[in-house]
Amino acid sequence: MTEKQPNINLINESANQAIPKNQIIGFTLQSKFINRAFDTLSVDLFGGSEDVDLEEIRRITRPGSLMRFQINESDQFLGRITDRDTSDQGVIQISCSDYRAELLNSYVDPSVIVNQGENLEKAALRICQPWISSIDNNGFNAQRQRLTGGFSEIVKPEFDAIKLKVPERPAKGNESVWQMLMKFCERSGCLILPSNSTEILVLAKPEYNQEPLYKLVRNLNGYGNNVVSGSMKESYGEIPTVYIELTRFSGQNRGLPIKGSGTQYDVFGDKSIIPAGQTQKVREVIYGNGSDEEQLIWEGRRNSKSAPLGNKLYRPRYVETNESKTALEAEKLMLKELSSDLQNTLQLTYKIAGFTQNNVIWSIDTIADVYDELLDIKEQMYIEGRTFNYSGSGATTTLNLIQKNTFFL
Repeated sequence: MTEKQPNINLINESANQAIPKNQIIGFTLQSKFINRAFDTLSVDLFGGSEDVDLEEIRRITRPGSLMRFQINESDQFLGRITDRDTSDQGVIQISCSDYRAELLNSYVDPSVIVNQGENLEKAALRICQPWISSIDNNGFNAQRQRLTGGFSEIVKPEFDAIKLKVPERPAKGNESVWQMLMKFCERSGCLILPSNSTEILVLAKPEYNQEPLYKLVRNLNGYGNNVVSGSMKESYGEIPTVYIELTRFSGQNRGLPIKGSGTQYDVFGDKSIIPAGQTQKVREVIYGNGSDEEQLIWEGRRNSKSAPLGNKLYRPRYVETNESKTALEAEKLMLKELSSDLQNTLQLTYKIAGFTQNNVIWSIDTIADVYDELLDIKEQMYIEGRTFNYSGSGATTTLNLIQKNTFFL
């Protein structure tokens, strides 16, 4: 299918005015789903000709202005101008961060207290007011629909901020809104994502069960290829062969960890809670498909033949925490430790011409079918990062992919 020429719009929301398209000579838009980074937009504008009102361009690109960036009338970015540089040649470059960055630079009212048993949605609003007025509890679908231009499938979200209860916690001194909210979201297993309104936040988790939306093809004979270039990184240098979590539980008062002498440790994998006053020797639990004699990496790794670790290698990692109050919380923590390591075992980077495939905008938090004879990859991969680049040489998209199920909060 022939791809349509993408329609680009850069709008100053503060002035309700679009920047003339013929003034945009280049831009870079970077979005990441799972690394907790803010979306960034950098745009080069040309104001060095007689038919351009340089003062007008400078007026609508004033630092602090709220900018909306669209591709094919689909919102891809909403944030404020943080920096502006002007060269001798009349090129104006603006740099923007999405509106979530305001939460990082704003501090929580010290009188704010999140009450025991509140749901996550209510707690998030308490923390974020007056900056945020609404939490999108169906954020997964809203996020993907917006970024793909409305072409993604509608699925039932696995995450529900209303059902999740949070512990009591007061605001700390010099704590930003973002820091406090992120603590609750990480504990609840979700991420904080932007929407198409500065008053709304999306709470969502990666969705690995969706159907592939794209295809990335690179045949050795060149037939049917849509990949301009690609690379693969496999890193096993710091991957443990066994993960062992030491977690404190209380049999009589499960909500509080036991302190002092007689502290009880329960290894994740053993769901039983030790009765108060008793102790249990910590035992090692193998997380993976190996035995005590043949230690292997957790089964989430790519495959056994690609792992350069020998079966006799023993590289344990002990994770001790006082944060987990239940076996479920302990399990979430261990999966988070596993995922942060497993992401490095296989990472793909591909460069593609244009911003769309079959008129569907390339988006993060989606699945791609990868068929790459050069790198010997034939599997479904998760798109966790996306960068749009536009310059005089044309439009390109760079995708960062990881294995499914190798990120867990």
